[in-house]
This record gives sequence, structure tokens and C-alpha cells, in this order.
Amino acid sequence: MVQKLNLWQSNPLVYDADEDSDLYYHFNDCNDQNAEINPGKPEKLNGFDDNCDDYIDEGFNFTDRDNDGLKDWPEYHIYNTDYRDADTDNDGLDDGSEVNLYSDLGADPLIFDEDMDGDTWYWFEDCDDDNILRSPGLTEALDSIDNDCDDEIDEDFIDLDTDADGLSDYDEYYFISTNPNDGDTDNDGLPDGIEVNTYAELGANPLVFDEDSDGDGWYWFQDCNDNDIEISPSLIEMLDNKDNDCDGEIDEDFYTIDTDNDGLSDFEEYHNITSDYNDEDTDGDGINDGLEVLTKMSDPLTFNFDNDNDDYYDFEDCNDLDSEINPSSIEVWNGLDDDCNDLVDDNLRRENLVLTVPRTQIVHEWDSVNETLIFGLNNIPSQVNTEIIWHIGDYDLTENISNQGSRLVINELECGKNKDNLTLLLCANGTSRQQITATIVDSGISTDFIWEIDMVVWIPPQRYLII
Repeated sequence: MVQKLNLWQSNPLVYDADEDSDLYYHFNDCNDQNAEINPGKPEKLNGFDDNCDDYIDEGFNFTDRDNDGLKDWPEYHIYNTDYRDADTDNDGLDDGSEVNLYSDLGADPLIFDEDMDGDTWYWFEDCDDDNILRSPGLTEALDSIDNDCDDEIDEDFIDLDTDADGLSDYDEYYFISTNPNDGDTDNDGLPDGIEVNTYAELGANPLVFDEDSDGDGWYWFQDCNDNDIEISPSLIEMLDNKDNDCDGEIDEDFYTIDTDNDGLSDFEEYHNITSDYNDEDTDGDGINDGLEVLTKMSDPLTFNFDNDNDDYYDFEDCNDLDSEINPSSIEVWNGLDDDCNDLVDDNLRRENLVLTVPRTQIVHEWDSVNETLIFGLNNIPSQVNTEIIWHIGDYDLTENISNQGSRLVINELECGKNKDNLTLLLCANGTSRQQITATIVDSGISTDFIWEIDMVVWIPPQRYLII
């Protein structure tokens, strides 16, 4: 009886049953209603704690009885596959391959996967499982069909030129409609590639026989005017916005000529800028045309000013009325874009500009029931539009700030008297380490200032009336 009390912690005055007759009493059997569950049983993979060790199906996380690449435990509990059969659905793919390799394609180890067209590619591998002529094992043909199931159509012909006419078979078949096996589809003596790549912009068509109407030895698409013998590729080019020599270019002889030595070719000045290619400073503002166009990106036809005499013209200066603002200025904390980079007060370490009282680098002690806590942020420029947010922990201290948010005051705590939320919170926290954070937000930039405080809280003891 002593053993029963000391060893099993059971009641020696109460009969202890073994209801499932498995030689284990109810107090050392985790399920006294099932003879297959007791501390003497080996663990099985069945979803039960067979050996009463408070673990279910332990030991099966590391076994793979059917060698299918899946451990027995996940087969039974996660995938519901037969951990004793490597191919649960008998479709020729082992369960591990279906789960680990093909599940993203739609394979399911519990569902038989078909190969409807019998081309040895399962439905999830075959782009058309109803057509034996389409599978990953076929060679691509030029037929607007994805024969090899690589999600591309006729891709093998993109760089292939069977008739060596300078056009890929792919382009001829899809875009030009010429014969990819005949280099001169219209039999006019010009290869299809020449008509498309060289003369298409002139009107040549590889599907239409090309004429020479004026008999000058130039096809109609080579002659910029096939009805005027005075205009032909044999003439000399002039700077007149005409293609005198019919080479497909207008005034091309003037591409590299710079008559006024302003850094711009005569062609560009005449055609693109409309400045005077015989005058280096068309608008007379002291900046030559080439410098305005190539370096300063200004208009050489418009006179430019420097109103504030800071050596930056109006198009270079973001404020040409203030000499302190220009691209060479150094950014200061003033709510302005001093250096003209389209950003206000950027690249400034406000932590080094703001004077915090007290300092943030040390831990401060606060006798909260005897002292008023006063923190401040100084040296914030008055012209800067700021928002200052204070917190102690996660608590918003908006009601305790003044001076546009730069000053924080927390009065002495009167625990047990005052019922405001801040007093209740801090008194409830008791003596503890607190963190006060001030966040300055200006020009889209947030800067945090953090103080660590050892807060001492004294709560008067409750008084009881003794009768």
C-alpha cells in the first residue's frame, strides 16, 4: 500500500482499474480504453500516440519505407499518400517526383496522370496532350505552331536564312510574305533582302516587280523623282532640304561641316535648331550656339539673362533672383532648395543640427513624483515647416507639448489621485526604464531623437480603516 501511494501517487483506498486489460493501470496508461495504446507498445504511423510518450508517430520523420523521395511522416500526415507504395496513384510517376518536381505543373500523387496522345509526355508536360504531333520531343517547323512545346512558335527560324537573301525565314513567313526559299520573290533582279532592308523606305516591294520609268538606270525607288531627269543619284548635294543626289539622305554632305565653328554642324543648325550656321552666336547673348545646345541645353534663339549676377544663367539657376541659390551653393536647413537639385534640405544630418535638452546620449533619472520632466529641441529654424511628434513608449504625448512641438513637459505624477491616461499608464508601469522619442518631420524626412529614462515611481500605500 505504501508503494502504491509513493510510487504511483494513486489512492490506496480506491480500486485501480485496467479497463482495456493491457496490464497497464489507468494511471500509467494514456488511453485505458484501447489495449493497442500503452507504454509497452511500439509507435506506429497511424495518427495516435501508441507508446504513451506524448508524441504522435515520432520516428517516421526520417524513414522512407517506399524509397519514393518522401519521408513516411509527411506522406501519411500531409500528402495522404501510401508510404508503403512509391507510386500511390499507379501512373508511373513515384510520389516524390509528383510532389517535389511536378506539383507546380499540376501533378497530384493521388490522381492518375494521363498521357492522352500516347507520346510519352504526361498531360502536365505536354502543351497539347490531345495532339501527338505536338510535344517537347518534336522538332520545330515553320508553320505557326509550337511544335516542341517550349512556349515559342517557330523560334528556330528567327536567325535562319535558307535562301541567303538577307532576311530570316521567320520574318519572310510572318511579316513580309515572301518565299523563304526564293531569294528574289518578284524576279525583278533585286534580292528580297535588298528591297526590304535597303529600299523599303523608298517604296520597294519584294512582292511587286520594280520599274525604271525614266530609263536613267535607277529603279523608281532609287530615284527621288523618277519623272525628272535633273534629280537623280548622280547630282551634287546642296544645303537646301532636298535630296539632290538621291541617296536617301537630305543634305548629308553637311553633316560634318561647321562653317561658323560653333561646335554644331551646318546640317544640324539648318534642319534641327534653325540657328544661323554662319553666326556662332545667333541670339547675341554671349553664349555660342554649340555651348547652348550641347552643354547648357538652352535655346540658342533666345537671349538668356543672369539676373542675380551669380554666374548662372536663368536656365541654369532654380531662382535667378537670389544669388545665394544656385547649383554651387551648399544646402542649409532653411526650407529652401539652396543647391538647385529639386530637393529641399536634403543630405543634412538634423541630429547634428538640433540641440537637445537634456542630451540624448546618457540615461536620465526621473523622480517622477517629485520632479517635472522637461525636454526640449532647440536650434530648429523658424522658417522650416516641421511636425514634431513625441511619445513615451507607444503613448502619444501631444497634450504635453508646446512651442510648436519643440518643448515637452510632464508634471510630477500623483499616483492614486490624478486619473489622466498618462498618469495611470506611468503609475501602472511603476519604477522602470522608459524611452521618450521625439520625431521631427520636415521636407518628407523623419528624424528621431531618443532619450532613455530611469523612472522612479512611488505609490502611496493604501490605508485601511480598523474597526
